[in-house]
Amino acid sequence: MKLKNTLVDNNTLIAIANGSYGYVGYKTSGDVLRYNDFTINGTGNNDLFISNVSQTGIYLSNSSSNALILENSIISNYAPGNDYAIYVEVNSSKISIVDNYLISDNWNRYADNAIYAPSATFN
Repeated sequence: MKLKNTLVDNNTLIAIANGSYGYVGYKTSGDVLRYNDFTINGTGNNDLFISNVSQTGIYLSNSSSNALILENSIISNYAPGNDYAIYVEVNSSKISIVDNYLISDNWNRYADNAIYAPSATFN
């Protein structure tokens, strides 16, 4: 089942856990995530909710499509490091990531470097 047209608009989310996810989209289409402030804090040692993704501000699974991620502020602090502010699986399509403020990997990844999205468009 593919979910359609989720709008996440103008929210503040603060997460503190072993590992956190601000937004998870599973096989979605038409998602719009805009004008949100996410602060994601993780201490590590978590059981992975999503395979290979310990923590992220926004996650879109494979087969997600037609998403717009616009003007969000996402800061992901994960004690073990190697996390991304935005993580989009490889087999997603038509994902636009535009004008976001992004920091991850214990302040080592900024802007586009804080995004894992091999098939997304960056503007």
